[in-house]
Amino acid sequence: MENCGCSHWEFAAPPDLQYPKCNLSAVGVSECVELYGYKFAHGMLPCDCPLQCKEELYQLTVSGSQWPSSAFIEKFSSDLREMGGQLSTIADSPQLIRDNLVKVVVYYQQLNSEQIEEEPSVSEIDLISSMGGLVGLWVGFSVCTLAEFFELFVDMLVFFVRRCLWKAVPNTYANPCSERGRASFAGQKTTNM
Repeated sequence: MENCGCSHWEFAAPPDLQYPKCNLSAVGVSECVELYGYKFAHGMLPCDCPLQCKEELYQLTVSGSQWPSSAFIEKFSSDLREMGGQLSTIADSPQLIRDNLVKVVVYYQQLNSEQIEEEPSVSEIDLISSMGGLVGLWVGFSVCTLAEFFELFVDMLVFFVRRCLWKAVPNTYANPCSERGRASFAGQKTTNM
């Protein structure tokens, strides 16, 4: 509208701007509309155009047939003669009736409607809850890992302290099995058989 001085016929113009519809037969208007249509289609215009909130689309189907049909032409001709006026002049010629009159029927092929809504896949509360759960999980793993390392350190400390104390105390324990000779119970009978 700003660059061509008119509004495109396919799009609604704000009523307060008072731009006329583009006349493509005027000099330069057609080229201007095509240029900015091309720029818009290829994202070359510096404008932020969000998706529209509501859109109505209709699937168009065009069909045609001879009207009035051969079976109905006589009845229709008599009705035109009864009406009088300019229509009565063509009432005698079926070809003139078919060339000058048309019957248009517009109807909806389907009465369905479709509503598409955008919703965030994760809400703010779900995001914060998930983050809190993950933080709790990782902190829990960290505390368990620290406790395991502390236990390992204490076990190693106890092991080395016992080893050092073991070497410091003289060996007073004598293993009876390691002495040479027979054991005291060898050769004795334990039962009377």
